[in-house]
Amino acid sequence: MIIKKNIVVGIDLSKSSLEVLKRAFQLAKLKDAKLTIVHAIDKGLFDMYFSEFNNDELIEKAKKDIEVKIDKLQEKSVKYSIVVKIIAPVNLIIETIKEIKTDLIVIGVNSVDNFNTKVFGSTSIKTIQNTKLPVLIVKNNCLDEYKNILAFTDLSEVSVKSIKFTQDFFVNSKIKVIHAYKQLNDFVLTFYNSIEAKKKIQKNIVEKAEKQFDEFKEENKIVDGELIEIYHGVSAILLSKANEENKDLVVLGSNGVNNAGSFLYGSTALYMMENVKNDILVYVPNEI
Repeated sequence: MIIKKNIVVGIDLSKSSLEVLKRAFQLAKLKDAKLTIVHAIDKGLFDMYFSEFNNDELIEKAKKDIEVKIDKLQEKSVKYSIVVKIIAPVNLIIETIKEIKTDLIVIGVNSVDNFNTKVFGSTSIKTIQNTKLPVLIVKNNCLDEYKNILAFTDLSEVSVKSIKFTQDFFVNSKIKVIHAYKQLNDFVLTFYNSIEAKKKIQKNIVEKAEKQFDEFKEENKIVDGELIEIYHGVSAILLSKANEENKDLVVLGSNGVNNAGSFLYGSTALYMMENVKNDILVYVPNEI
């Protein structure tokens, strides 16, 4: 078997990590990829509880626990390796992707024993902030392949690359692309003494948005696209749309959640990642 891609999956040893592992194996099988499973033993403040074990014993125990989880998946066709170290989780992920050419990082949403809360932990955020690779955040049980995908776009080069990656990686999936444009509300029009020309101004904005999105769809071979109008409350509208569509996967193109030039920046980025109930692919490209 020719290895075409590399996927790195970071897991803890909670019950929910089995679903994260299952998703990673599914994608590795789908893409004929090599899977690198990383687990970090972060002793930190809890070092006293590990005092009866030496580091080698802890590492070997963790590897055996991971092998038990893998055996449950019964995926014999996927090539994988396991890396366990005494280190902070984010540091291990970064260290690993520097050593191997990685196409995708897969992580879970939290470290509790189920997906009921879907609470974002620091590992998820720090991984997105400190890597320049697509990061898949698994929030749900892995029941099937991602058949229907929702991608948000601001028509920027970054979002173009996020859509292209999604099209190439998930070749058998249906992808719907949504672009939200801002319309001027009465408050703004009144402030600039333009309320009398309201209909004309708003019509021009609509026509411009429609023209730009039509050109964008044609250029990027988008079959299913929707344009939505926003007056205020961008975060709430985007979340509402994601929940309404309820696709298997939501794609967010971004320069990174700390970058002011990103499609989803600051509080909006965190709001979407924390509140969207679907699995999320945060695309952070190597080159802009």
